[in-house]
Amino acid sequence: MCDNLQSVTLPESLKEIDIRAFQLCKSLNNLNLPTGLDSIGNQAFQACFSLTAISIPNSVKKIGWSAFLGDSVLTKVIIGSGVEELSPMAFSECKLDTVIVMREDPLYIYSTVFYNVDLSNFLSSFVQHFATGLHRRCKRNIRKICIYV
Repeated sequence: MCDNLQSVTLPESLKEIDIRAFQLCKSLNNLNLPTGLDSIGNQAFQACFSLTAISIPNSVKKIGWSAFLGDSVLTKVIIGSGVEELSPMAFSECKLDTVIVMREDPLYIYSTVFYNVDLSNFLSSFVQHFATGLHRRCKRNIRKICIYV
């Protein structure tokens, strides 16, 4: 547990953030992910209660299960072009109101990615598949989905 950690600077050479690496870092509010990062492990940033926004670099291919689960003040996520699949529960129980996906190639979104989320805007250039029931798993209806080419 890292209750007092507020800011993290990760080296550009870092390729993977391991499982539960920053889980329960309740004060973490400043995080810049390195541009060469390949993956974010399961529960890597789970219950980081002070993280308000995150930008996933284009180099990231995988965001693990429950990676940002319960980040209760996380309101905006920008997902880089390299992410191929959003794992189950990746952003569940966050306060997200905007998700922007920069990917132009097919993207698979599991139905529980945004479970119990107040998602109002989903912006993407291409989504291959919205899993069945995605819209029903949000706390309230998604107000806007923009899929553009």
